[in-house]
Amino acid sequence: SGGTTIVATDFRSEDLDGDRIQDVWAVQHFGFSPLQPGVGINDLDGDRDGDGMSNREEFVLGTNPNDPSSAAEIRIVRVPPSAVEIHFPYRPDRSYTMWTSSDLVTWEGHRIDAVSFSPEGLAVWRDPDSAASTTIRRFYQLAIEGEAPSHLLGTLP
Repeated sequence: SGGTTIVATDFRSEDLDGDRIQDVWAVQHFGFSPLQPGVGINDLDGDRDGDGMSNREEFVLGTNPNDPSSAAEIRIVRVPPSAVEIHFPYRPDRSYTMWTSSDLVTWEGHRIDAVSFSPEGLAVWRDPDSAASTTIRRFYQLAIEGEAPSHLLGTLP
């Protein structure tokens, strides 16, 4: 006869308060959760350690919001003769998309599914279009796990 199947799991959300920050991470670094909307030093878009990254960005990138020396290091590296690589901090539990543009109007997304690593331990993404021409101007943004692109990384040439 037609029955209903019920599946019981042990799933527990890591963000019970809905601020899009893992509660354990917030309590570890701030002593409380949730982080409130706003730009105060203990708010989501505040910068507790003064390193130029918001508390929300520190969580997404896996850096320490209490340590200004743990800010994310993102580099644009020219690889002779004309290729460009972006080196950035990487966490295996995140999804990454690199956005590229030559005019800041039209953007193309490149999902990053596999990474190699620099000697410094940063993930490496090579721009597939950079080797085509040394005269085009390129702009880069890195989006992490569905967040809006959070960093205008730079421009070339």
